[in-house]
Amino acid sequence: MEYNFQDITTPEAAFAVQGLDIFKTPDFSNYPANMREHLVHEWRCLVCIAAVNGDFVPDWKNPDQIRYMILSWVVRDDSKPSGFGLSYYDFDNSYTCTFVGARLVFGSTEKRAHFRKYFWEVWEAYYLS
Repeated sequence: MEYNFQDITTPEAAFAVQGLDIFKTPDFSNYPANMREHLVHEWRCLVCIAAVNGDFVPDWKNPDQIRYMILSWVVRDDSKPSGFGLSYYDFDNSYTCTFVGARLVFGSTEKRAHFRKYFWEVWEAYYLS
């Protein structure tokens, strides 16, 4: 299915374009209870990134492929239950040595900026869970 990543502005839309039901969470019961919430947030984040990225697949064996990432700084935020929030700092690109997981990168600065604009809460939930 072909689609324009700019039309994906909600987690529901990100799941829908991939034929996934946002309410059907994978079974993480084989993981320790204290890890399950983080795994759910990571799964949702990965689904949203995949939807925005479309056909882009990072090739970590290709040092010439440019990959773009979001780098967030943890800051004190008393409005959050954890007492922490994320500050945003934007990098132009990454190379094979990166600070994020292999699936948490973008194929273009436009896609990275789009994800930052519409899916920041998803990113923050993953990052701080």
